[in-house]
Amino acid sequence: MLAADWGWWRTVTGNLAKLPDLLSSQPQLAPPYPRFDVLTQAKQLLQIADTVPKGLKWKLRANLGDRVRWYERPERADRRGLS
Repeated sequence: MLAADWGWWRTVTGNLAKLPDLLSSQPQLAPPYPRFDVLTQAKQLLQIADTVPKGLKWKLRANLGDRVRWYERPERADRRGLS
């Protein structure tokens, strides 16, 4: 899924990368007795997202990077009646 859409890839991998610092600063966000290690799973997901082959469209969009916004701001969605 992430290899087909650079914006989705960027959002997901960015959030997964923030997870260790977030849990370090706010450990109460993690469940008390997790069935699986959240940080290990996040690391594995990041590794998979980075190593899976990407298509030409994804690579072209990746060249633009963060210089061009890939997400829609919530207030714009409200104006179109999507709230």
